[in-house]
Amino acid sequence: MGKTSKKDYLETDIEDAIATQVSDIVQVNKVEIGDPDENRNIQIQLDLQTVNGTNIQPTVNVQAQGGEG
Repeated sequence: MGKTSKKDYLETDIEDAIATQVSDIVQVNKVEIGDPDENRNIQIQLDLQTVNGTNIQPTVNVQAQGGEG
C-alpha cells in the first residue's frame, strides 16, 4: 500500500473546502498541486463542475508561509 503524502492530504482538504463552501460546485474532478519554486510559490490547478453542468478550470497561485518542515 502506498504512503500518503502531505500533498495528498492538502488535495483532500481543498476538495472538502470547495464542496462545503461553494454551493454552485457539484463535483471536484481534479486538484493538482505543483511543486514549490524557489520563492515557495505553488500553483494549484482545479477542474470543477458547476450545478448547470459547466466545467471550470481555474489555476490558483499560492505562496507558502510559515516555518520549514
